Amino acid sequence: LIHALMVATEAKTPNISKSFEVQVQTGLTCQKKILYTNPYPTARSFYLKSTHPWLLDIIPERLDVPENGTRPVGLTFDIGTAPAASLPRRLEVLVFINDEDEKTEECFRIQVNLEI
Repeated sequence: LIHALMVATEAKTPNISKSFEVQVQTGLTCQKKILYTNPYPTARSFYLKSTHPWLLDIIPERLDVPENGTRPVGLTFDIGTAPAASLPRRLEVLVFINDEDEKTEECFRIQVNLEI
């Protein structure tokens, strides 16, 4: 043994600031809109990412919000051509709202109920 490296990490469940529920039918897209409010007294840019990018398309992925302002976020759910038998009836999708340094500012939980 010439070199050894030990890596320690710590992970915890994100704090969920808002929860939503949506019904999605196989073969159909479902579009929803949510509002995000910048809690800061200065303009900020936020980056939105999903735990299930194959299911949820977020537009825009970068959100520029003025001080204490509110902007809409478009959510498009699309199961696509996934075989119905391979999908669970319920999925929990997390949407992370990160700052420019990729630090998570907020996390939204979306309970997706699949109608197959």
